[in-house]
Amino acid sequence: MKERIFVTSDIHGQYEAFDMLLQKISYNPEKDMMIVLGDMIDRGPDSASVVERVMQEKMIAIKGNHEQFLLDYIDDNLSSSTYFTPLFGGKPTLDSYKRRKDSEGDFERHIDFIDTLNSAIIMGQEYVMIHQAYPPIVTGK
Repeated sequence: MKERIFVTSDIHGQYEAFDMLLQKISYNPEKDMMIVLGDMIDRGPDSASVVERVMQEKMIAIKGNHEQFLLDYIDDNLSSSTYFTPLFGGKPTLDSYKRRKDSEGDFERHIDFIDTLNSAIIMGQEYVMIHQAYPPIVTGK
């Protein structure tokens, strides 16, 4: 069992701010649990590093609307003219993968990871964690 549990969301590709948060709380993946409630990506300059850190440190994550936007864009269900607007912020995400050195295969590996994320985390009977709205798993609808 982990000693401490932290919950955050809406990192939006701001890796430096995320790293500063982890340092400030003296986050230790061996002792602590970090739960990321979606929107790891888009808008900020380093989404690729955020996703990599979440994966490397085995943080628990759920899919937010921005992860879904990326999947929709890849599946041609969201146009670049929409995904690349500042509101959606997809261009900085894709650019962050182009800037990574020694990152062959990172994009595909991260997409596979994002695609497996659930839209909710249920911990026991006390806690249901979601990014937005109530997914069917919670409401039964």
